[in-house]
Amino acid sequence: MSSKITIKDYYRSLTPDDWFKEDEERLIWISVFRIFGIEKGRFNKPAPIWFNDIAVDINYGSIPYLNVGETIIDFKDANETSAKIKGLEEPIVKLDQLREGPIMVIISPFKEFNSAQGEDLQKEKTLKVAGLVAALNSRWLTYKHLFDNTFNIDNGNYYVYSETIRIPTGYKMFDLGGLSLIKLASNSLERLDEPIRERINLALHWYMLSVLDNGIDAFIKCWIALEALAMPDSNVRPINEKLARIYNISYKKAVDRFKIGRIHGLRSDILHNGDRINIDNKLLPYLEAIFVDLLRFELKIDPILYIDRVMSKDDFSFEKIFE
Repeated sequence: MSSKITIKDYYRSLTPDDWFKEDEERLIWISVFRIFGIEKGRFNKPAPIWFNDIAVDINYGSIPYLNVGETIIDFKDANETSAKIKGLEEPIVKLDQLREGPIMVIISPFKEFNSAQGEDLQKEKTLKVAGLVAALNSRWLTYKHLFDNTFNIDNGNYYVYSETIRIPTGYKMFDLGGLSLIKLASNSLERLDEPIRERINLALHWYMLSVLDNGIDAFIKCWIALEALAMPDSNVRPINEKLARIYNISYKKAVDRFKIGRIHGLRSDILHNGDRINIDNKLLPYLEAIFVDLLRFELKIDPILYIDRVMSKDDFSFEKIFE
């Protein structure tokens, strides 16, 4: 970016007037990606492109951004399990300058600033555009995601969201005395035939990716883990059959009790219909419980009937999950 233009003027030049009504606060969402493999001497700047409510600009330069540090969680009470974290410290936020180099800047109007889902919606929109660029041009243009900021193009104020705090309420508590079970499970895994062992390893890979994620992405990844673990094809019957054996009930009762088919329906609505479903905060712990029960079954470890533990909580309700 040219040093002769201010950052406010730069963002204004990419923001069409019709993005905002006259009385609206003009906030834009900014996502910046590092481009790989373009030297300054070979860089020929293309014109920005606009479509719908998105602007994409390929540039070479250095721009300021609001950098949010890591949120520190320090539990003062070893038995702390509630959503109220006593040791949560605010992250350090500072204005930094991006190292000069080739960048792709994606901006769009941010009208959901005060919405609980505003951040997720904007990130989802940006990823779709970045995916379009990577697929139809080159992934070199989306080599590394650098930052997301919100910027007021009238007063020049920056805003930034801190990292998502995943509070594991609703999940089973750790047991430091039970870590020996991990060695038992590993030994059991190694004794299995290679195709089964590799299937379980793949399931554990996708399960861990879901643990590190949130919302729809976590749901889809956990469902993929279940498919790898217990579904040879797209039919959920094998899951219900195994749950029937674990809980010593009939197949029909397992179908009615655990609602695997309805959860599969949510997955289909998301992937095949493009529905943007609000994932209830009880669904992910429930899905994890299904995974844990099935994993123990595959590894021939004594069952703990973890699904029952999740379903027995006062605030668990299938009606809320599927509403």
